[in-house]
Amino acid sequence: MDTYKEWLKGLGIDLPDRRLDRLASKVAQELDLRVGGYITDQLSDEQLAEFDEVMEEANRKQMAWLEEHYPDYASVTVEQQKLLLEELKKAKNPAMLIKRWHQALSL
Repeated sequence: MDTYKEWLKGLGIDLPDRRLDRLASKVAQELDLRVGGYITDQLSDEQLAEFDEVMEEANRKQMAWLEEHYPDYASVTVEQQKLLLEELKKAKNPAMLIKRWHQALSL
């Protein structure tokens, strides 16, 4: 979470720690959605069904499955982090963009 807080601070967002933590959490959620969406778009229907079953198991098993079936998981995460940060840098109001992401999750 500290990485995301540093990103936000680097974008000039100066908020009390508690509010910064909430925004950083929303950035982390958005990244998870993007990485998950990217990867699931690349999986076959069979792999997707299998992964859905795995999602119900412990996180350790999920990561092992991803490493076996999608070994580029870490590089996709890094790539998506870069894209997310660039999107935040280009935004006129990064905090509002993050709030919009969060609102979209609530729909």
